[in-house]
Formats: sequence, C-alpha cells, structure tokens
Amino acid sequence: MWYRNSFLLLVEGSVVLAWVGGCRLGESPDDFSKGTGEPKEAGPQGGFGGSGASNDSIRCEKTPTGCEPFGGHGERLFGCCDGDLRWWCEPVEGIWTLRSEDCGQKGLNCGYDAKEAMLRCVSGAGGAGGATGGASGATGGAGGATGGAGGATGGAGGATGGAGGATGGSGGSTIYGVPGPSCEGMTGKECQGKNCCSSILVPGGVFPMGRSENGSDACSVGMQYCKTDEQPEHDVTVSDFYLDEFEVTVGRFRKFVDQFDGTLPSDGAGEHPLIPGTGWHSTWNHLMPSSKADWQSHLKCDPVYPTWRDTKGDTEQHPINCVSWFDAFAFCVWDGGRLPTEAEWEYAAVGGIDNRLYPWGSVEPSPQLAVFDCQYDGKTGCSFADIAKVGSKPAGAGRWGHKDLAGNMVEWVLDVYDEGWYSAEGNKCNNCASFSEGESSVCRGGCWSYVEPSWLRGAVRLSFSSVHGLFPVGFRCAR
Repeated sequence: MWYRNSFLLLVEGSVVLAWVGGCRLGESPDDFSKGTGEPKEAGPQGGFGGSGASNDSIRCEKTPTGCEPFGGHGERLFGCCDGDLRWWCEPVEGIWTLRSEDCGQKGLNCGYDAKEAMLRCVSGAGGAGGATGGASGATGGAGGATGGAGGATGGAGGATGGAGGATGGSGGSTIYGVPGPSCEGMTGKECQGKNCCSSILVPGGVFPMGRSENGSDACSVGMQYCKTDEQPEHDVTVSDFYLDEFEVTVGRFRKFVDQFDGTLPSDGAGEHPLIPGTGWHSTWNHLMPSSKADWQSHLKCDPVYPTWRDTKGDTEQHPINCVSWFDAFAFCVWDGGRLPTEAEWEYAAVGGIDNRLYPWGSVEPSPQLAVFDCQYDGKTGCSFADIAKVGSKPAGAGRWGHKDLAGNMVEWVLDVYDEGWYSAEGNKCNNCASFSEGESSVCRGGCWSYVEPSWLRGAVRLSFSSVHGLFPVGFRCAR
C-alpha cells in the first residue's frame, strides 16, 4: 500500500517518504521497509515520479502550514493536498516559504505529469509512473499486476491497478535532483556537496520581462551598461519548468565527449514542449565536431582560459566554456533536457513576479555574491584562477536556489538574438521564443571577467555568434 498522508522528499538524490501533521520524517528509504512488510521506496534513480511513485504517494489530506520544520531541504518538498491544491516550498529572501496553486479552480487535478516529468495541474488524475511503470513489477509490492497510476478511468489508482504497472517505466529519468547520464558514476556530492545534475522546479507565472524605467529593475544613475534592447518591459507568461541548479561542469561535459561516436540529435530533438519547431535541425550537423579528437581541439578556444582538460584534473567542477550554441543544444538533448528559452532564463534570474534587479535582490554585486570583475582569486588582474567552481557563491543564489545566474559564465539560451524582439513578436509572449534564422544567439548572465556590475542585472541581453565557442560562455539545461 501507499501512505495517503505523505509526500515525497528528495535529499541528495535519495527518495524519502515524509509524514504530514506532526508525524515522523524519514531519514532514509530503509526507514519505511525494514521489518514493516511495506514496499521500499525507489532509490536515487527513481526520483520524484520515478519507479513506483503514484498519485497517492504525492498526496496529503491537509496542506502543510509551513516549510520551516524541514530546514535546508525545503527546496525538495512539494505535493498535492486538500483535494487538488498543488503546493511547494521555495526560498523567499532566504526564508523557506509555502506556495500553492488551486488546480480545481482551473478544472484540473493536481498530479504528476509523466510527459513533462513534473508535478503540476493536469487533466484527469495524471500518473506518476505512466501506463507501464511500476517499482515491483507483476508480483505486487508497490506496483499492481495490471494497472497504471492513471488507470483506465483517471482515478489515483485507476480501474484495476496500483501504483505501478506490470512492465516498469520511470515516468521520467532526468527530473528534480535525479542525475542525467552526465552524472552517472559520480558520488552526487561533487558540486558544493550536492549533485552537479541537481535540477530545481521553477513554478510558472506571469512576470514583467525586460527593464522598466522606474521600477525595481530600473537602471540607476551611474550604471554603464543599460541597452535599449532590454525594453520595452512587457508581461510574459512562462509555464512550470525545471532548470539546472548549476552551470554544466567540465566533468558532466566530459561524459558527453567520452561517449561521443559521431551520433548527433535527431530532427526535432530538444524541442520546447510548448513551442513547436524549436528542436534540432539536421542541417546543423556539419557545424559539430565529428570525433572525440575534434572535441578536444574544439574546446580549446583560447590559450589561457579554457576550463576543459583532455584528462581529468582540478577543473572537473568548473563550468565548461568554449562551447558553441550548437554544442550546448546537443549536450542538453543527450542529457535528457533542452536549452531554456530567454524568457524562462530571465524568469528564474529575476525571481518571476519579484522582478529583482539581480538574482539575489537589489544589493549591488560584490565578491560575496558573484564571480565577476576578475576578483575571485583576490589578486589584481585577470587570470584563470578567477574562474570559480560552480556554486561557489551560494549567497548570490536566485529565488529558487539556482547558482551563478549572475557571474562566472555567461549562458547560452534557446533564442536567436533579435534586437527588436521585445517590441515585435516577443511583446505578447506566452511560452515563446525567438527561433527564426540568425547568426547570433542570446546569452544571459554576467561573466567572471566583466568589470561593470550592471552587466550582472537579470534583464541584460547579450549575443554572440552561434557557431563559435568563447571563454566567457557556458550554459545550463532546462527540463
């Protein structure tokens, strides 16, 4: 059976069953299997909505009253309560805060969307493991013999089934804190004690994209980098998505290069689920390296500043740089993700409706908050030592916990650069992206070598040639 008064908690890649309403919080998956005869929770590869998860396993009968009891694990908490109320915890000004959305008011149900691999408002009851998913297979345990989480008629257990089906399937493999193939074989502690593949839910909403004249994100007197392509400010709608907590590291990219056999994404791969036509084009294939040896040469775009090493060294937790837009796109597809749109990236960087000037708020950038101005090594002048390992400035994290959204590396996003996008098609944006033909792609976030603090603002738009890798530029993936 599954416990109805419970929700799932992911702690450093392990799934833990937690109790609502003053009962105990499990310390490990084994707490719920030893000597009880109950099914053991899915392990680190299962993740939320992974093998054996069901709508029952993410439901509780009463919405939690706060996030504080769960301390530093608040970002791992979310569930469905009080009918169809979707809830989650997120950091607001450093305090874990309870958020919720009433799916019932929209004529929807709170459940796990297996197609998009996230908890959200869905049609019907949804299904965590999909039609063929199950932790224990045909013999019972967590999964029933024939049913699926959604079942035939849309109930939490379905018409005949339990939490899983007969033949097994995870319902999503690269979701919320669960390693993609780029983290296979890692300990899960490499990036500031966390999994380098950690991916954080960004709850969707409407926000004012771009720069205002007089609002919280306006350029103040003395700011030197405030371009007209950041205006006009305009309302944009973004749906729920997951965004990597950290910039993609050298160690993660090495897994991609090591397995590379010349196979590139298929046409349409990496397409945004709500923006048709934004997937890979086979006409791009000739722009990519064709062998591992080509990659090793390709990733050395500068005599001094590339983070790539042909053999493992002390840069494995540094952000990869010298990658082109096409390289970043192909990696994200291979790793089970995609490039975030420009709107999604800014939404995460400014905290959505908070519309922050910088990811952390309105305080001017400093060496305590961001890696910029060649200050990281504490010495005068720029050197390779001014490039930091990912997540080195946790005090500068964004609203939802993403690191290095300002500083360390500028990041590729999905969009082709269009200086007038905000005044044209992009002015009325509901999950949109600029994806017409163009030679330059958009980059976001400040760089380790940028001197002027205003470059680190969340609204700043940059562009570089899509085909060239540069030493200030890295990326992260959305899911």
